[in-house]
Amino acid sequence: MVQSTTARSGGEPTQELRVAALTMARDEAEMLPRWLDYYGGQFGPDNVMVIDDNTVDGSTSNLPCARFRVPPGPLKFSWPTMRKTLANGFARRLHACYDVVIFTDVDEFLVPDPARYSGLLDYLSSHRQRDVIAPLAVNVLHNPRLEPPLDQARPVLAQRRFVKFAPVMCKPLIKRVASDWSAGFHGIRQPFEIDGGLLLLHLKFYDVSFLATVSQQRRVISEQEGRGGGASTWKCGAEELTSRLLSWVVPRLTTSSPNSTHASRTSPTSLAVTTPATFAAGVPNWEPWRSTRCDSCRNVFARRCDLRLSRSEGARRRPTVSLIAMARRVHLHIGTMKSATTYLQELCSTNSQRLADQGVLWPPGELPFLAIADLVGRDTERPGHHGAWPELVRSFRRHRGDAVWSNELIAPFGPGKIRRLVRGLEPAEVELVVTARDLGRVIPSHWQTTLKNGSTTRWADFAAAVCAEPAQDGNVARSKDIGSWFWRRHDLAAILARWQQFVPAERMTVVTVPPPGNAAQVVGDRFASAIGVDSSGFDQPEYDNSSVGAYSAELLRRLNGVSPNLERHHYRWGIKDALARLALMGRAQVEPSFGLTEPQLDWVCARAERMIEQIKASPVRVVGDLADLRPAREAGTQTIDPADTSDGDLLETALVGLGGMAKIVADLRVEQERQRYDVDPEASALA
Repeated sequence: MVQSTTARSGGEPTQELRVAALTMARDEAEMLPRWLDYYGGQFGPDNVMVIDDNTVDGSTSNLPCARFRVPPGPLKFSWPTMRKTLANGFARRLHACYDVVIFTDVDEFLVPDPARYSGLLDYLSSHRQRDVIAPLAVNVLHNPRLEPPLDQARPVLAQRRFVKFAPVMCKPLIKRVASDWSAGFHGIRQPFEIDGGLLLLHLKFYDVSFLATVSQQRRVISEQEGRGGGASTWKCGAEELTSRLLSWVVPRLTTSSPNSTHASRTSPTSLAVTTPATFAAGVPNWEPWRSTRCDSCRNVFARRCDLRLSRSEGARRRPTVSLIAMARRVHLHIGTMKSATTYLQELCSTNSQRLADQGVLWPPGELPFLAIADLVGRDTERPGHHGAWPELVRSFRRHRGDAVWSNELIAPFGPGKIRRLVRGLEPAEVELVVTARDLGRVIPSHWQTTLKNGSTTRWADFAAAVCAEPAQDGNVARSKDIGSWFWRRHDLAAILARWQQFVPAERMTVVTVPPPGNAAQVVGDRFASAIGVDSSGFDQPEYDNSSVGAYSAELLRRLNGVSPNLERHHYRWGIKDALARLALMGRAQVEPSFGLTEPQLDWVCARAERMIEQIKASPVRVVGDLADLRPAREAGTQTIDPADTSDGDLLETALVGLGGMAKIVADLRVEQERQRYDVDPEASALA
């Protein structure tokens, strides 16, 4: 049993996780000690196990871990079947004691991205929701024209700069379930995807001399005992495999010396090992997304690609591997709420084709909102959200340029949900965009939004709760702590700090919303600049998300109190869209407004100033002017407490709303009958 005491990549301590690593070896004097050092260092020597396939060179004697020796003699099945049967049998029994079972060959090393994980245990603790995981696999290559023989005393990756993408090696080697692997461990009867955050380094080809020696030994065993078979390389001799390696790295080099200018120019970048480290000492410091394509190795580890294993449901054939282009960047607009988010979403939707012409994908329809409900497992009553998250990710994976996605409900996410979202979009880089508006306008606007979603909280109570430091840091329900609930959605510095655990500050942009009197197009142009598109030819959306006056707001609040059975769709289409936006349209100009008291405004101005200074001190990019976030003091504006609305004013407002709703219902009925008539001309259009 292993219990991690290190922090996970999100800053949370890992919980106890039991992991077993299993391999099968025969005469692996060079590679087996390396395998034991690496996986033993990750999980502890008591949790690594070796199936000894009749080793005769002494390399399996006195192992620091458990060893199970295969009985000598004729095989009951073919060797591939025997090997698969043995490994699956061990794994099934290990699942009774362990949470995760890993099987790799002795020359296969699973290395998670060290920028995000402290090691394999940290990686596995962060992926508890995945039953089966496959790594992105590369062959580490030795180019004898440019690299000397391997020095066992030095780090492997410090000596090897060439890799070749190996799709057949992207195997489901990690599993939490007792499903059996197929022959060669290339498939399993469970759905899985290849994770770009986990690399499999295959060291078979990491040294020409080592390759020649081992391949010749295995060929002899294959001929004498029938080992290998099928697509196995055991039956290939030293000459064949050495020629294969050289064909990958040598042909494009000239005969000039390794020190020549040409040789230097055609050499690829290394795996970016920045600190000397051996597998025995721990995880090597490689940066997987920075290896580049080069003339010397055409299939080098690509930066912007994602792999998916696909097979027909219930099919018995081996899963096939397909390379899918992934969006280079996803510009993720997370809000904040009431900061022109609806306008920006409508702007992008209206101009989706113009965005596409510039290589930027805007997901269609309600998919971005349904995807969040699917990702976090909420809103189960909302139709169509099941499967929306993988559908959204697939749309990004089919796109070769950038993508932009906007949802203001994402800003208050905690570390767990942020981690799931960001890693679900990998290997695309997430570029975070946060729009912000001055709190003097945000607070009244947000209270109105709560009314359009069923709240019965009075304005005075809401403002008093918000204009105070939050009592809690965590995510709380609005009904329990209005202030904490509000600030989790609007404390810009705190939001950026939460997201910086997973998105570097250098990839964050704050877009400020200009003060009243500026055209909406100003914030649209700023947002376009933040995501790197030209908005000069954009059409402006027709959607109006204007505010209501004090009387209308109080009408909505009291309506919520006498209509407790209204559901989401009633509020979305009936209250928010029909009553507030259409039936009461224009009432804000004839009704008094409501706002913060002078002491509350003083407090909010100080709070905004502190937030501005925090953003200035961070490396986050700002598009617009941070001065836009300072609340304005509007002299001469008549404000009231909406709860003080007289019965006469409330009745007049209700009658106006009732008349407007009657008109909306009648217009919808006429349109319905018109459509019915178009379908069935013999029916009476207005019976």
